Amino acid sequence: MLFETEFNYHDEECAPQCWVLFKGDKILTLENKGQVVLSDVELDKLKLKPVRQQYLGRLNDRSYYVGELAADKAAPEGVLFYDLRRLLGQVPDDLFSLAGKAYHLLHWDRTHQYCGGCGVPTENKIDEVAKICPACGLIKYPRISPAIIVAIIKDNQILLAQGRQFRGYFYIAYITIS
Repeated sequence: MLFETEFNYHDEECAPQCWVLFKGDKILTLENKGQVVLSDVELDKLKLKPVRQQYLGRLNDRSYYVGELAADKAAPEGVLFYDLRRLLGQVPDDLFSLAGKAYHLLHWDRTHQYCGGCGVPTENKIDEVAKICPACGLIKYPRISPAIIVAIIKDNQILLAQGRQFRGYFYIAYITIS
């Protein structure tokens, strides 16, 4: 089933909740399971409380949130923090995609707490994923950064290279121009 982004922010609790947690730019994983999504029960058990949270949407009838942990919060036993890219190919694609979306929205939320026009604290817009300034009405949306994939073909061959940091079958295209 596909992840369903929901644009309205709920005042009431949406149960059951699932969490993707970050500390700075690192994603929380459970050491023994390698999982990146925690339930409310696991969150309570680990005594983790996000200092910032954003509603993501729904997947398989579960509500998903992204949370940010305090920078000075020590990792509980059995918890590791990884660079998100390190998990590429290590977790299922749908969860990696969800984690990427979670990081994107968390970063946007963190960097748009105040209006860029007048400096007043922003609020979540209730009918779409956006921040609105209650004073001047300026609306800010999460950044969209399009990318392209290019195949470099010469004599019916494609130029590929394997990055040292990636294990498995992940290749990057490159060309040296002299």
